[in-house]
Amino acid sequence: ADSLYALAGQIARLRADSLLLAETLCRRAMLISHRGESYYPEAERMLCSAYKIAWKSGHQQLQSLLTSSMSDLYARLGDGNKALEFAKKNLAWQTDTSSCYSTYALLGEAYYRSGHYDSASHYLQKALPSADGSIEMDVFMRMADIAKKKGDHSMLALMERKYSAKSRTYFERQQK
Repeated sequence: ADSLYALAGQIARLRADSLLLAETLCRRAMLISHRGESYYPEAERMLCSAYKIAWKSGHQQLQSLLTSSMSDLYARLGDGNKALEFAKKNLAWQTDTSSCYSTYALLGEAYYRSGHYDSASHYLQKALPSADGSIEMDVFMRMADIAKKKGDHSMLALMERKYSAKSRTYFERQQK
């Protein structure tokens, strides 16, 4: 996939298509960031380049994709403040805040990485009505982490049970 996006990036440069270039940079950055920490600086460089292009163009869908990707990368880098900054920008791009559960999960994760556990809990709970079981599993796991850090053993046990039940259901659906 990375080589295909690299090729698409070359085509974008040849055709002077800045939106395609920004999207390919974003997609490549997210792909290479999954290779490990040594690739994070290159992913960050690509995302920053794409971010500049997206803001010049005013393309809202691309701006939303980039703010989400940048928040995710900064969370991986352990920079909770930047993760939070981009998660908030991502939320601002959502047109229907009643159903943007992945954005709430992203914001909750960013608050968690910043050490703001009450705010993290608030946004993580807002993500729970999601129909996407993987979001719910992530939320239950992060809520368990917060409970552990706060020393709330009953909440920790509850979140671990919910995670276990949700993951069983999710993986059974995946197998079908």
